[in-house]
Amino acid sequence: MLLEIRGLTVRYGDVQAVHDVNLSVERGELVSIIGANGAGKTSILRSIMGLQTSAAEVMNYNGEDIRSMPPHVRAKKGLRIVPERARIFPDLTVYENLRMGAYQQSANFRERVETLYTLFPILAERSVQLGSTLSGGEQQQLAIARALVSQPELLLVDEVSMGLMPKLVSEVFAVLQSLNRDSGLTILLVEQSALLSLEISHRAYVLETGEIRLEGSAQDLQNDRRVQEAYLGM
Repeated sequence: MLLEIRGLTVRYGDVQAVHDVNLSVERGELVSIIGANGAGKTSILRSIMGLQTSAAEVMNYNGEDIRSMPPHVRAKKGLRIVPERARIFPDLTVYENLRMGAYQQSANFRERVETLYTLFPILAERSVQLGSTLSGGEQQQLAIARALVSQPELLLVDEVSMGLMPKLVSEVFAVLQSLNRDSGLTILLVEQSALLSLEISHRAYVLETGEIRLEGSAQDLQNDRRVQEAYLGM
């Protein structure tokens, strides 16, 4: 098992945002956490990356307890996060953003960038442009590429559809599916767009008010009447 979490709790002052969450991700899986805005999805991802103070009975990555590890150590071990709303470096060029993503990994950097330019052709065209001049969809592609340039073992993706036009959302989801299917990249995806998430995932968790209410194969959850009524508009 690549990632195992048991008893994860996140508090913001007196407010408990995440309640005793258990989840796991096997190597090579694409797993989604779906739920409404404010359900606690981002808090879970930030906790896994070490960016959010949390408590957990178990938080193992690659069989190693990472609870006390700072974010940069987790990153070195192969964890990377694509934050919501892209959050690129606006005053750096596309190429410089990618360079920042290759933290302490300079070997074969140019080759990795060329591979990413094949995956995201628009970034090759915009290579010398400042991040601030990119469209929302282009910034989201850059955020994903910046995480991928370090060749992560587990990619945490937070609300990748936020603020994007439907056509661009479909394109980004297709890229994530391709990365998982063709490259074997393990992905934990947090999303409000439940249908798209379930369509590309192997398994999924349904999070409501900080608690896991349902879990199972993506296909089973797509066919679950409760999920259809609450998240799929059926």
